[in-house]
Amino acid sequence: VRCKSAVRVQSEWRRLVSRRMLYFRRMVRDAIAVRLDWAAKTIQTCYWKHKLRKAIAKRVYTTRLRFSMTVTIQRWIRERYAIFEAKARKAQLLVQESERASIIIQILVRRYIACSVVERLKQDRKEVLGLQQKKAHILTWWWRGCLAKRRLRELRCFQEEKLRREIQVHHWAATTIAAGWRGKRGRDMSSRARIAKLEKWKAMWSKEENRPFYYNQLSGEMRWRKPQALLDLEPRPVCSNCNYYEAQTECSDCVEYFCHQCWEAVHFGGRRAQHKFRSLYDCYGKRVDYGDAEFPSLWPTEIEQDDESGWCMRSECSH
Repeated sequence: VRCKSAVRVQSEWRRLVSRRMLYFRRMVRDAIAVRLDWAAKTIQTCYWKHKLRKAIAKRVYTTRLRFSMTVTIQRWIRERYAIFEAKARKAQLLVQESERASIIIQILVRRYIACSVVERLKQDRKEVLGLQQKKAHILTWWWRGCLAKRRLRELRCFQEEKLRREIQVHHWAATTIAAGWRGKRGRDMSSRARIAKLEKWKAMWSKEENRPFYYNQLSGEMRWRKPQALLDLEPRPVCSNCNYYEAQTECSDCVEYFCHQCWEAVHFGGRRAQHKFRSLYDCYGKRVDYGDAEFPSLWPTEIEQDDESGWCMRSECSH
């Protein structure tokens, strides 16, 4: 493959070289042909001049032979010929001098015209540059004015938007503060009314049953179980372990309250995993009344609180 590539490259190169040589040879041949043509024309011109001179000399010789006796006329002719030749030379010299003078005058006139044209072009260019600078100054002034107007319009719009937003913020803040204050007053009034309504339940002691019962001062209703209203008014106990989160579970063996995290951490394994417990709240977050010393060891999702019968398992209540 390399040999074929090399042969192909060599053939292409030789073909290119041969084309160039052929092109140069054609150029040389055309130049030689032009030169030969010019030489032939020059030789023909010299030949015809020589032939003309020869004919003139022959005629002169013939004339001399014919008019050999007329020396005076011949001398006169020669003198006249010399005079004419001198005049022709003088006229030729005058023509040459006039041509030279006219050429010099033309050169000077053209130089003057060129200098005047150059000066006029320079002046025109200066005028154009001055006009361009003036127009550029006018355009710059106009563009700066447009930018200033645009900037002023943007600043005005920005100030108006800022003022509008400030007014909206003031209105929103005033509305929010008024709504918050009214909401707080409404919540306080509602809380006070709800607490006042809940406080209508009174705990009383029954001597016959030897246990407390609950009496509603508004409706006159009496119950042995603690009402949900009184359960909701009781303070929520805090976890005895972390003393931070609200307690969710009460342990009968530990006699302490625990949150979910502390309950899982303390009662994860060992004997404490067998401790009896009860959930302080049902799945709805309401306080559950278990009565005295009742620990069903059930989670909030399994317990449901009832005002009449107390607590029960959710499946039994639904049944």
